[in-house]
Amino acid sequence: MKKQKRELEQLQWMIDKEKKLKDEQNKQFEEQLKQLKTQKHPDLAQDIMNAKKRVWKIKNRHVKQKNKKKGQIKVN
Repeated sequence: MKKQKRELEQLQWMIDKEKKLKDEQNKQFEEQLKQLKTQKHPDLAQDIMNAKKRVWKIKNRHVKQKNKKKGQIKVN
């Protein structure tokens, strides 16, 4: 009985060790991924904002064209 208990404890220790190792590897991978993203796109936030502005301009242009066709906006 003591032998089985000791073996169980050893197995549990090994499982815990593996979990810790996997967690650490996941953290390292996430850090590397984050670094790669910032290296490739250091101005990612600015690029996103610029893209959003372009989309809004395009949408506004389409709305103005639709309204113009309907005759709701006077042409200057």
